[in-house]
Amino acid sequence: MKNKYVSTVGLLCFLLNFTLLQLLLDLPMLYSKIAYNATWILSIFLFLVILVYQFLISKMYLKFDGIDIFRISRYALGKYFDKIFYFLFFISFFTLTVIYVREIADTVKIIILDDTKILVITSLYVLAMVIASYCGFNGIVRACGYLIPICIASIILIVLLVFPFIRIERIFPIFGAGIQNIISNGLIRINSYIGIGFLFLFVPFIKNIKYINKISYFYTISSFILITFTVFINTLIFEYPYISS
Repeated sequence: MKNKYVSTVGLLCFLLNFTLLQLLLDLPMLYSKIAYNATWILSIFLFLVILVYQFLISKMYLKFDGIDIFRISRYALGKYFDKIFYFLFFISFFTLTVIYVREIADTVKIIILDDTKILVITSLYVLAMVIASYCGFNGIVRACGYLIPICIASIILIVLLVFPFIRIERIFPIFGAGIQNIISNGLIRINSYIGIGFLFLFVPFIKNIKYINKISYFYTISSFILITFTVFINTLIFEYPYISS
């Protein structure tokens, strides 16, 4: 790798792809199952929670000289804990990859490739992952920079197509499943901001450690806007009894 470091804009685009992928799959539906038609309140609640987490962990990272969370765990807990964290990260990342590749393949099959076998579509995505791995992290970050406008344009297009079905009265009752239910059950959707976790894994690729705060806050605010807008539009399209079932 000729250039170890990536641009802050490129890394931000890389992180936002995790948010956009969830939005284009099933995140609005998952929010609806918890908050019913108060998905926008759930989005605000999670945003405030992630801001507190982000503030605390960013302060911690500024005290280290550009090392990732695995090496920090080794210094803090002992020389074997980084290997344990590596293993846990690999298992969780592999599981998420399998789930998302399957969901994407199913979505593509339903929308545009109805007559194509799911194995063929999945194989194409696996091939794309292999090519991306060969290109390295810098190549993946550059590719994500190109994908961001396409994904945002796709969301805007979808909203325009469903606009005739939007009804403002579907926002009622305002608190949906109730504030207590949103707070007690909503925390399971904190993984909507999964990009934060990846940011702190890729600290060695950031040239200046002080850029962590800028990237993390830009990512969090951008994700919050995208998530709130999308789940709110979803609420205005589907009836309250439907999304609560």
